[in-house]
Amino acid sequence: MPFDAAVLSKPITLHDHLALLGITPVPMDTLIEHKKAQDRLYKAHWITKRWLPFALFGIQLAAFEFLVNAATTSGHFVPSVIGLVMAMLATIMWVGVIGAFLSLLNVKVYGKPEWVHFPAQSFHDFMVPAPIRDVVREVRRNLPGTLIIGELRRREVVLDPYVLFVRDGETVCLGIWIDQHVIACADRI
Repeated sequence: MPFDAAVLSKPITLHDHLALLGITPVPMDTLIEHKKAQDRLYKAHWITKRWLPFALFGIQLAAFEFLVNAATTSGHFVPSVIGLVMAMLATIMWVGVIGAFLSLLNVKVYGKPEWVHFPAQSFHDFMVPAPIRDVVREVRRNLPGTLIIGELRRREVVLDPYVLFVRDGETVCLGIWIDQHVIACADRI
């Protein structure tokens, strides 16, 4: 019959393809919660907060203004120039005191780390734990798609990597790890 061929079926999703392979991906909620926890753990150093440079600049400006006013109220040119030079030296010394204070305490000033995502050209990284590496290789061998590596970086140091697989607009997480410690890995049935 002519109408027998019209069978409605739902399209096969990426989760269905992974289920056929016997793989259950890491829930995206797990990845989101992990990223929030890492953001709390690796927050920016207190010195790098946005208000601190402006506060230090304001203090310097106020001290400079006070010294200039004190130096120029005498009415003579020579004390005014000397007072102006002393005000500049006091400002430079203030900056030096802050720098010396931080260096003597050996304070490492870090900015806020950032999440970086890039497509993986190949996946032969031996820094990835074996369970995650095996799942990724099986998925890449059986399904076409793009492999995305996500990393939390601070000053070019990778703090927290994870791997995503993208196909037809759908994204799944295949694993999260730190060094050789597996945080979450796609389950194999």
